[in-house]
Amino acid sequence: MEYPLLLVKIQRYCAYQERCSAEVIQKLHELGASKDDLKKILHELKVNSFLNDERFAISYVESKFNQKKWGANKIALHLKQKGFSPEIISKSLATISESDISNTLSSLYEKNWASLSTENNIIKRKQKTLRYLLSKGYTYNQLNSLLRLDD
Repeated sequence: MEYPLLLVKIQRYCAYQERCSAEVIQKLHELGASKDDLKKILHELKVNSFLNDERFAISYVESKFNQKKWGANKIALHLKQKGFSPEIISKSLATISESDISNTLSSLYEKNWASLSTENNIIKRKQKTLRYLLSKGYTYNQLNSLLRLDD
């Protein structure tokens, strides 16, 4: 595929929704772009604000936290898998306030605790809730204050 056509296709791809560099590179490989075209297109996309990894990371953090209720650990792992630097990951995670994290964690805890109402053993119920919240990406320290695990 020729450069101008590749550029138009990938601009549409980026305009449709926020993309990161890794996704754009993968798409360009699928479209059969040469290495030279790939470099030129990436530069063009960044110059014209079609592609901005920091903007993508912030948007990704907000959507995963607000919609899927993921914690920082899980979000950071997924961003790392997409090839983001630790600086961008920490900067984007800083957009979530501690009060939002606390409120979300409390809400998730209450919903999960209520869903396990048939479990009569309180220790097993606590363990299941703890495992669930850890799998959502919250840290043990965040859970400790909520569940009073040291008791």
